[in-house]
Amino acid sequence: MTLYVSNVYQQAEQRTICQNELPYQWNGVTFHNAGTQTITLQTVGGCDSTVTMTLHVSNTYQQAEQRTICQNELPYAWNGVTFNNAGTQNVTLQTVAGCDSIITMTLHVSNTYQQSEQRTVCQDELPYVWNGRTFNAAGTQTVTLQTVGGCDSTITMTLHVSSTYQQSEYRTVCQNELPYVWNGATFDSAGLQSVTLQTVSGCDSLVTMTLSVSDTNFTEVYESACDSFAWNGVAYTESGDYTKTLSNSAGCDSVVTLHLTLNHTETAEITETACNEYVWNGETYTESGNYIQTFTNEAGCDSSLTLHLTVIDTALEIISLTEDFCEGMSAELVAVTTMTDYLWSTGEELPNITVTAPGVYSVTASQGGCRATARYTVEACDFQLWLPNAITPSKGDGLNDVFCLPPRTQSMISDFEISIFNRWGELVFYSTDKGFKWDGSVEGKVFVGAVYNYLIRCTVNGKPHRVMGSVTVL
Repeated sequence: MTLYVSNVYQQAEQRTICQNELPYQWNGVTFHNAGTQTITLQTVGGCDSTVTMTLHVSNTYQQAEQRTICQNELPYAWNGVTFNNAGTQNVTLQTVAGCDSIITMTLHVSNTYQQSEQRTVCQDELPYVWNGRTFNAAGTQTVTLQTVGGCDSTITMTLHVSSTYQQSEYRTVCQNELPYVWNGATFDSAGLQSVTLQTVSGCDSLVTMTLSVSDTNFTEVYESACDSFAWNGVAYTESGDYTKTLSNSAGCDSVVTLHLTLNHTETAEITETACNEYVWNGETYTESGNYIQTFTNEAGCDSSLTLHLTVIDTALEIISLTEDFCEGMSAELVAVTTMTDYLWSTGEELPNITVTAPGVYSVTASQGGCRATARYTVEACDFQLWLPNAITPSKGDGLNDVFCLPPRTQSMISDFEISIFNRWGELVFYSTDKGFKWDGSVEGKVFVGAVYNYLIRCTVNGKPHRVMGSVTVL
């Protein structure tokens, strides 16, 4: 017999975990908190092996902090977190045991103040002490203090200094205003007195009053006028003596007597009508209206003469054609006048007339015996298109058998178009070929003696032209 003896083991273990790792499993045993537990296992030789586990649990911390800083300390860095203003932020750190530790920081920010003050003192209060600063005159100084939060507070003081005034016054009163009371001082007659007052800022002001006393004046005035006389806001229309109590330069009564003599003016009216202008007493008038000229009568008063004038403007102008006559062989001729009666030489009583041929055109306008005539010349066009007024296809002699443009004319024009109509206005021939040839036939037949009208549109030297005419088929 060979006997083998397997060892029985007894083993102890220790482990440390974080609180947030509970419950903790170990070899089928559950730890709900720190402590020691033992289990019996078997070795490979089938013998008991006793293992004891001691579990240590490290705490997870949650901590809150609060700090107060001044505004000029922003941005504020704390444990890798940056505060740009007051508020709360969290950071997760690790304990010495390697467990999470959550710290919440609440940051308070105390304001840094900038404040301005203004004070006014009297001149005799200088030097003036403020927060350790001394003012020897008006001006501005700045001091830096601390707020209850320990932050800087900048205060700027602007000091105004009110002067002590010495002022003199002069017043004039009427004799019936005596005795005269002024700032507590009584004047029984003209003279000088002084009183000490306070300015609006509460500083002394020494005022000296010199009082003058004025008497009442009596005055007489002699005046002559035409029709009416305005005196001290009153209009007088009759001669006579008038008395008024006014105030003199000192504000006292001044009795004035007016001895007034009134003369009268004369008026007349005339009515005239003239062409273009009217000359009246050396003045030339070119517009209708009412005009007044003033003369002097024997009494030295104005004599008013009113002219009721009607001036008829005989200006008449033919401005221009509304479009180029040679382009369309028709245009409107425009005339402008301010007169009422308006007649073209053609007999048309219209503002514009239609020009269909070159020549001299005139228009006549009249009103109230005034008359004007204007003329306008419509030049002949520089392009003449020659076409025959008859063709003879029925003769068959090869002469003048077709209606067409001469070769030289064809070389001058472009953008050509011809339309030929019968006497009922029906289109019987159309072509855009300037080398066209029409044999006078309509639907294959030639009607001897028939008259057809044609309309040609073309461009010559860059200008459009329109030519109308008629052709007879013989």
